[in-house]
Amino acid sequence: VIMSSPISATVARLTGQDNVFRGIICEQDTGQAITRIQWHNQILETRYYPEFRLNEIVDWVIPASQVVIHSTLAANTGPANLITGKISEIIQLGEGTIVTIALPGNSVTLTINLSTYMARQDGLVAGNNITVSLLTVGIHLMKA
Repeated sequence: VIMSSPISATVARLTGQDNVFRGIICEQDTGQAITRIQWHNQILETRYYPEFRLNEIVDWVIPASQVVIHSTLAANTGPANLITGKISEIIQLGEGTIVTIALPGNSVTLTINLSTYMARQDGLVAGNNITVSLLTVGIHLMKA
């Protein structure tokens, strides 16, 4: 639970989470049980967090395993939380590969983990553009 739902950004970083960010609550959709946050120029959907108010600044984390290359998503998965960036680094660690994605217009990076097989299958190369989806259920909000 600590890894997927840390109590704070500090705890997230101490447990080795790379994808820790700050955003603003921009919508609480009680009908769909979704909270939306603004992160840079993106609106991201998360599961419903009724404890946060509109315009409240929050920290959020998404484990690297909850970031999925868009081309590998099932056909019935909607386009929620799509992020496009440039692959800045690929580190192969045996059967696993860590991919760092630089997002345009700022110094923010996003990290994903995938099998080395999938990295090769998708033809991932540093310098290429990539689109990923941040899985709604994987985004965890925390008090800033």
